Amino acid sequence: MLELDFSTRLQITIQNEKPIVLVDLTMALLGVSQQFERFIESETNEQHQLGSELYIKEVRSGSVIVELVAQVAPVLPLLWVGGSLKEWVDYAKSTVEWLTGKLKDPPKEVTKQDLKQWHNILEPVAKDNGSQMNFSVSDGGVVINQYFVSIL
Repeated sequence: MLELDFSTRLQITIQNEKPIVLVDLTMALLGVSQQFERFIESETNEQHQLGSELYIKEVRSGSVIVELVAQVAPVLPLLWVGGSLKEWVDYAKSTVEWLTGKLKDPPKEVTKQDLKQWHNILEPVAKDNGSQMNFSVSDGGVVINQYFVSIL
């Protein structure tokens, strides 16, 4: 039985200097959702079927701050210590480092569709010099994984 895990959250913060085009923000969040889904499906099999949908828990004012939660299955702690959101942020970090030339090889096979989705994810930051995107995973209020993206 899958249920929402409200204790583990992925917070995406975009600290922007210029207003973000609504379509860019929407496409960035859609890209995160699609890449999370692809990650979960590539890491699990039919025997350990997990929910791969992300749900908006909260949207806050200030810079763009969105908190997302995922579905969780009872077997999940056996697969990943820290949960699927923590593992996805590790994957996101490796992917962005590969895209920016810091890593020689991608962390997983990358398709043309993946590249489009990562383009969408990074678009709000790429259009605004000096802005930054933060991915932060917390479990019960304690940060367990964090990654900062700035495109200069």
